[in-house]
Amino acid sequence: MNKKLIFISITVLLLTLSVCFLYYKKEKYVSTDREKMTIYIASDVHYISPELTDNGPYFTSLIKSADGKAMQYIEEITDAFIDQMIISNPDAVILSGDLTFNGAKESHEKLAKKLRKISDAGIQLLVIPGNHDIDSKSAARFSGDGYDLVESIDAAGFLEIYNSFGYNMALNRDKNSLSYTYDLCPNYRLLMVDVNTEKSPGILTDETFEWIIEQLEEAKSSDKKVMLSVIKIYLHTTASL
Repeated sequence: MNKKLIFISITVLLLTLSVCFLYYKKEKYVSTDREKMTIYIASDVHYISPELTDNGPYFTSLIKSADGKAMQYIEEITDAFIDQMIISNPDAVILSGDLTFNGAKESHEKLAKKLRKISDAGIQLLVIPGNHDIDSKSAARFSGDGYDLVESIDAAGFLEIYNSFGYNMALNRDKNSLSYTYDLCPNYRLLMVDVNTEKSPGILTDETFEWIIEQLEEAKSSDKKVMLSVIKIYLHTTASL
């Protein structure tokens, strides 16, 4: 158990931010009765459904050659993270991309089911996709010395699965990506930026950049401070199937 806790502490990044200084109870904002709002940010969950891997030789070799993900403990890590969020009871939790290991639809569905425990506890959950999450050509089931490709999801599928985690209460949505804005409270606005579209994976497109400028200008005119969440947009590993 101690080893698992070590992996959890290394894998999950939690950042607590005190950003809202008044008491608000309006539906379009995060509900809180605290003087300061607490937000936790986590990234790169890389969840994979237990049904999609036997932790065999191929899968083990794959994760060793990648970027150090403790995938053999991902079920325990994910469950422990969710339990800790419920215990800590922040006002909001932001998951800033790479929700799944390789974009398999089954992994997305199982993760969303787990994450509902957080929102069911009255904590606002806000998500954005990463480069592992949509239109993946590497979604696979791993068994023994090999793998078989499985169904992935597109942007519409991501919205369907994660709609209740930010998108259904978005202030503004980008038409060219899964980017959106969300008012955490009257004086702070969250800008969730998606740079992993099917058209331009890993690239901030001109269209989305223009949308960001518009949102920043609108926030400035409304006297809003802006918080940004975006998955990294540079190459960080050469590992592949």
